[in-house]
Amino acid sequence: MSGQVTFWAITLGVPTSAFVANVMVRHKIRLPQSYGVDWLLLLVVMDVTAVLSADDFARALSHAAFRNEPMGPFGILAALSALTWLYTILYIEPKIHKPRPRAKSGLDFGLLTKVQNSLASSKSFWISLSWFFAAFASAANLYVFTLDA
Repeated sequence: MSGQVTFWAITLGVPTSAFVANVMVRHKIRLPQSYGVDWLLLLVVMDVTAVLSADDFARALSHAAFRNEPMGPFGILAALSALTWLYTILYIEPKIHKPRPRAKSGLDFGLLTKVQNSLASSKSFWISLSWFFAAFASAANLYVFTLDA
């Protein structure tokens, strides 16, 4: 019976805690939802769940060294994913959603217009960087789960 309670506590507790943390952080720094960061949060949830249920997840690992000591790779993945999520939500996301300065209508101020255009392109850069982090964390997870000895 305690095995079922532990299973459900982990299965429901970790995603619920992550969801609440995401909502609280976004509300505190006044950010809208963002898919790249939410994908990172999904990886954090999966990795933390893997740490808490390492023996169950170890069966899915191909590499013998990882299978024998699953807490190491899962712990590293969980820590890297969590740090990447925090960095992205606290540093990159505010840059993506920062309001752009506007030039007065009908007038072209030359330098101000160039600054506005560079800010618009930098927003694309920050969005791309956010997705790069999400892709990197995904690749790290795939590597651990599919590495064959």
